[in-house]
Amino acid sequence: MMAVHAVNESPMAAIMSISPGRRRCTESGTSSERMLKFCSSALVICHFVFPIFAQQQAIDELLRLSGIQREPFTPVNARGSHLPIYTNFENLRDIYSVFRGSLVNRNEKANLELNRQRGKLQKKIQKSQKFPCPLNGTRSAEVPDSVHRLRPGDIDIIAAMGDSLTAGTAIMSESLLDDIAEYRGVVSTGGGLRDWRTFLTLPNIIKVFNPQLYGYAIGNVVSRERASRFNVGEGSALTLDMPYQARVLIRRLERDPKVDMSKHWKLITLFIGGNDVCFDMCYYRTMEEFYQVHRRSLYKTLEILKAHIPRALVNVMSTPNIPDIVKGINNLPLACEATHIFACHCIVRRKHDPQQLQDLSKAVRKVQEIDEEVANLPEFQSDDFAVVYQPLMRNWYTPTNRKGNTDYRYFGPDCFHLSQLGHAAVANMLWNNMLQPVGAKDDSFHPKAFEVFECPSEERPYLATRGNSGKI
Repeated sequence: MMAVHAVNESPMAAIMSISPGRRRCTESGTSSERMLKFCSSALVICHFVFPIFAQQQAIDELLRLSGIQREPFTPVNARGSHLPIYTNFENLRDIYSVFRGSLVNRNEKANLELNRQRGKLQKKIQKSQKFPCPLNGTRSAEVPDSVHRLRPGDIDIIAAMGDSLTAGTAIMSESLLDDIAEYRGVVSTGGGLRDWRTFLTLPNIIKVFNPQLYGYAIGNVVSRERASRFNVGEGSALTLDMPYQARVLIRRLERDPKVDMSKHWKLITLFIGGNDVCFDMCYYRTMEEFYQVHRRSLYKTLEILKAHIPRALVNVMSTPNIPDIVKGINNLPLACEATHIFACHCIVRRKHDPQQLQDLSKAVRKVQEIDEEVANLPEFQSDDFAVVYQPLMRNWYTPTNRKGNTDYRYFGPDCFHLSQLGHAAVANMLWNNMLQPVGAKDDSFHPKAFEVFECPSEERPYLATRGNSGKI
């Protein structure tokens, strides 16, 4: 029913293999204007087209391993709507990826300052101010042999999976014209640019406890770039895509010489479900069918991770309740109206019907229950591997300003994706959840970073799992 949303791998070998062709053009020695034009065209083709073909074999292999089969695209209408199910841009995906990357490279510095002026960045903390938590006892003297005895400083490798909120879409974009740019290096779950004083992210928090932490994105790049490291999130991704994304992550981990798969402890954060709710669930014949697909996809993803990644702690973040968020938005700019209809039509086209919006909210609650149910399954709980459901996004609501209007400082220019200020709040809430015992995790919304900041204690020094909650 759907077109495959594949995360593109881009091995350097594929790029290097075109070097001889480039040399033949650049070293031809001719002064002919026609030859120069030919060589210029050839260089463009080599740069953009050849790597695409070189990647295809690797992509198809990962799709096969993930149990995903390519099918011809056929538009399908949502129930009671003229809108098509998907736009088939798969053949243009690589060009689209290059375009997204060029937007960031061109505007990053200017957009950083612009967003600071707009109040969309967290306030920078001075170096004289200490980290909120004491660091003594936060790294084990010896490498622990159980995931249930992991202290924050024991995490060696960090990774992130998900959709555009993991890819960093629009975090520091200037306007809707560059809204598709990805700022992966400052994403709450997988970005590691600078430090916690400038960009509060989960990697930047854990770096305080273990400065040797590795795997976070070190640049505002698309997923195909090396600087993305183990942040493999991809815009428009669904839970259906996560088995494939898990394979991409596994391949990157296994091929990176800095990763010791059998020794290093790994933290993986999975944040997915928003797109399922926004532009997928209204195309199923029944909601029960949608729930089953979501459950199977999440289960398969965790099954793949467990089978191939030893010594891992996996955060499964709750699917955000988008109907409640949409309900709380007011004074929406006209340009954002169109963006919302395009990006989340399953919800937005029903927002003026209170009963339908309430029904959709109940449906998302069911999805959240499935997330928790699958994460808590006994097959995903062992000494070597554990999954923990983190409910921080369960009751996320739209932040408001002093006048009671939507505070758009927390959003990008599309009024949909989060700004850096919003990502800082998510990072803080996720960190808090990771220290709170299972069954006693805070699912209330805290929009201000550092307003509530949990710390390891003598009573609870470990990252919370089902295996250590309620006892030490």
